[in-house]
Amino acid sequence: MEVLNKIMTPKFYSSLWALFAVAVGVVWLGGVMSMFAITAFGFVSFGLVFVGMMCVLPGAVGHSHEPTEKGPVAKRVKAKTEALLSPKDLRARSAFQFRPH
Repeated sequence: MEVLNKIMTPKFYSSLWALFAVAVGVVWLGGVMSMFAITAFGFVSFGLVFVGMMCVLPGAVGHSHEPTEKGPVAKRVKAKTEALLSPKDLRARSAFQFRPH
């Protein structure tokens, strides 16, 4: 998939759509646009739209991450660890108390 992302630039993708439009025009003007040809062109157009969404759109819309300057490393603060609660404390703090019947 990575190789396809490098090949499928927006310019190349646009030229594929132009080639597709020319092929449709030739078939239409040639008078051989049958239901089978329409179905085949439909499959090809679906594939082109799918390739556009998977390969071209993320690269065209996204941005590259520029390297940031590394500053001093912040000191790590140790998180306070809470002492383990006894079962009595858990029952007192619990929202649902289970009472035997």
